[in-house]
Amino acid sequence: EALKSKGILVQIYNYKSNKDLPLKDGKTLKTKKRVPVVFYKVGPCIYLVYEGRIYDPDVKEEHKERLFKEYSPQRVRDNKISPAAIDFLRTSEVGANFDLDPDVSIVNDTPQNIRSKGTVGDSYEECPLCNELFLLSVIQEHASDCTGVSEADQN
Repeated sequence: EALKSKGILVQIYNYKSNKDLPLKDGKTLKTKKRVPVVFYKVGPCIYLVYEGRIYDPDVKEEHKERLFKEYSPQRVRDNKISPAAIDFLRTSEVGANFDLDPDVSIVNDTPQNIRSKGTVGDSYEECPLCNELFLLSVIQEHASDCTGVSEADQN
């Protein structure tokens, strides 16, 4: 619930049979029936946690809405990440509870709605006009071109 309250989508599956799930880099994760598989969507990034390990699933754009079936299609398509989610992920010990699988690449990219790539320690600021996050180093450039929140984002 803490993750959901921060704007992170959480979807839990308990498959009825063994399942092969596609991972990036052409790999496959073999899951066992009735062992929980948890998918998280943070901005544009999707993560999979299985048996205490974090994986980078290969989720096609057309499958995202079906994967996160407990959420509205609009919410699943929204790739923005809230400042509350960023603060939570930076300050909590959520990630410390997982062993990373050394054979699987883990996504460390910042959200796609941030104009410039940053690193985990970088500072971000929310644009007061459009409510998107930007690195402090590019917020002024963005603000000079910003047209505000679009009608689609307001609904």
